[in-house]
Amino acid sequence: MTMPRPASRFLGGLCLSLLLASCASSSDGSDLCGLGSGSLEACMTQLGGLLPHPCEAQAAATCEGSADTSCEPNALAECATNYYLRGYQPESLPPCDPSKPNVVIGQTLELSLFRGFGISDEAVVEHSQGLQRYYELYQLTMETRDVAAPDPIENALSGTLAEFNQALSDAGIPPTATSLTPEQEALAESVIGKVMFAPTREFLQRHAVPAEAKVNVAAIDQILSPDVVDLMELDGTVVGLGLSPAVIARTSEQDDSTQSLNTMLELDEDFTPTLFVGHNDIARLTGNFDVVVAHEMGHALGLVHVDDPGNLMEPYVTDNCRTWLSQEQVDMMGPFSDVTPTPDDALSRILQGRKNLLRRILESR
Repeated sequence: MTMPRPASRFLGGLCLSLLLASCASSSDGSDLCGLGSGSLEACMTQLGGLLPHPCEAQAAATCEGSADTSCEPNALAECATNYYLRGYQPESLPPCDPSKPNVVIGQTLELSLFRGFGISDEAVVEHSQGLQRYYELYQLTMETRDVAAPDPIENALSGTLAEFNQALSDAGIPPTATSLTPEQEALAESVIGKVMFAPTREFLQRHAVPAEAKVNVAAIDQILSPDVVDLMELDGTVVGLGLSPAVIARTSEQDDSTQSLNTMLELDEDFTPTLFVGHNDIARLTGNFDVVVAHEMGHALGLVHVDDPGNLMEPYVTDNCRTWLSQEQVDMMGPFSDVTPTPDDALSRILQGRKNLLRRILESR
């Protein structure tokens, strides 16, 4: 007796065939589909990215026959802004401190949205709407000009033990070395950093150079790959990472031992501030996701941790009440002042974690 072919297997084969055809026809030869690194669900998500987005279809239909070359871009921007940043349910949390006034930012912030490999458009909507919902109270209006662009990035930082060992060997550090001189240690940390930051470096090269007056927001699988999490022995989960030229400059000023992030990222010019949101990192948390993402955006905009109960920038995010921002914090936000921001906690922890990673590598030999 012949059994019907399972629909999921058929769709998986169809998805794989279409993705192979798409990648084979890629003009730059890049592995845009990330074949071999995702599940059927991720595959289907990427397949969806090959089809016209509803906003693209709507903009084309609206401007069909129009001689105005600005019609379609304007229609797309309006639709995309409504799709990703409007139409959400209002904030329902009670204020953490009712005595705190609602300070006003009164600015517009342009976002460029990206979804990493295996991340759905719906996930981008979840995070972008969460950002706007939180900052709406402060009259920070976010807009976007286009639909979320697919990108092959999965992690902001990655690397395996074998990759780190190979890079150290290529740099002239003996593969049998179990202890290093101070000079070798500095070189090893720099080499490890270059391997770790490779996904971020490549993303910035694709989307953040030359610098533009906006913020890139990329929803990706996890900030740190599982291998890096294991090797770095970090305390807690890194759910977001914000980078900007000012943050990098400030980090180098504060700790010469970290080596220049510009070197690891191979940047010799300004770039567009970029925020990575770990979708599946956040999914493992409980409570209000808006506050978590808004906290990370606060870092990207130049805010530091404070010891003030109920404030958005407390190190341990409060998720059962609506956190607050002060006028002083609003005045320090990067896009709205010339104040140089300090590095965010996630970045400091990652740079410190390289030392743990190097120690684990040496111990494994």
